[in-house]
Amino acid sequence: MTCPNPVNQHSFQHPTLAVASPVELQQHFANQAPPRDHFISVLEHWAEYRGHETAYVFTDVESVEQKLTYLELLAEVRGLAGYLQNRCRIRSRDRVLLLYPPGLDFVIGFFACHAIGAVAVPVFPPRRNRKASRIRSIVVDASATWALSTGSVVEQLQGGFAGDASVHVWFNRIAQGSDA
Repeated sequence: MTCPNPVNQHSFQHPTLAVASPVELQQHFANQAPPRDHFISVLEHWAEYRGHETAYVFTDVESVEQKLTYLELLAEVRGLAGYLQNRCRIRSRDRVLLLYPPGLDFVIGFFACHAIGAVAVPVFPPRRNRKASRIRSIVVDASATWALSTGSVVEQLQGGFAGDASVHVWFNRIAQGSDA
């Protein structure tokens, strides 16, 4: 799958905006310029050239810091992507809700969706004691058939869907992430 260059794809020109030329990456990265063909190719590139450097850091309100290096991120993404394809049978272009609280699990799920060609639909989980009707609406609007989340979010949402058989079946298909 290739990502088209948006500058060259559209013939529409805004009358007051000049179209910038694509950034020349070589001047910033010497001989380590990342590929431009796929989001995962970029991750693989940085895992090869800067594997032990930090790719993402997450700090919550309590100053708990979680880090992933490029190599760790790539390994997590490959593991989840393989699970989603082989065990869950998620196919290219399937829509997958990413129902994660803020953190690195979201980043891993987002990259894993790209790795298998699925469409990631990021959704912030509802707050505690809130109805899940917003999530139900997003499921319908996005035609989502899968969701990735943590066990605690799944438990919270299943309670909110009591008595709704169509949504309950959908939530029985959730691939659960860790609750770290």
